[in-house]
Formats: sequence, C-alpha cells, structure tokens
Amino acid sequence: MSENHTKRTQPQKRSAWVSTSTLAIELGVTSKHIRQRLKDEVLKPSEHYRNITPHGWRPTYRWHLKKFLEAVESSSLA
Repeated sequence: MSENHTKRTQPQKRSAWVSTSTLAIELGVTSKHIRQRLKDEVLKPSEHYRNITPHGWRPTYRWHLKKFLEAVESSSLA
C-alpha cells in the first residue's frame, strides 16, 4: 500500500536586499526618488545599497531595506 506523501515546503525567507521597484513600493515613492537618494551622500555602498551589475552600462541596485529606512529616518530624506 502506497502512501501519498506531500512535500512540506518552508515559507521562503524574504531577503533584506530588495530591488529599486520593491523599495519604492515599500516606501510609497517612485523609483526615481530612490535613485535620487544616492546623490544625498547619506547612503553608503555595501551598507545601504549594492550595484549588482558593476560592469553594466546601466547600474542595477539592490537596497538593504532596513538600513535604508533607518538612514532615511535619521536624515529626513523621504
């Protein structure tokens, strides 16, 4: 007699690093607004954001959601 075993899957953990569009949705702002925050010199590479296409013509960023929010709150950038 064969039993029907279903594979239990763990809920996937959400990465701390999110795309520009995901970050914009979380903050309720535009992607352009997020990119403009780079010019404010409050955000630091590798701490608040990463360029995942360092040799690409157009950079693609991943943002550390928690650290970005902390930086925004402490500097009133939003």
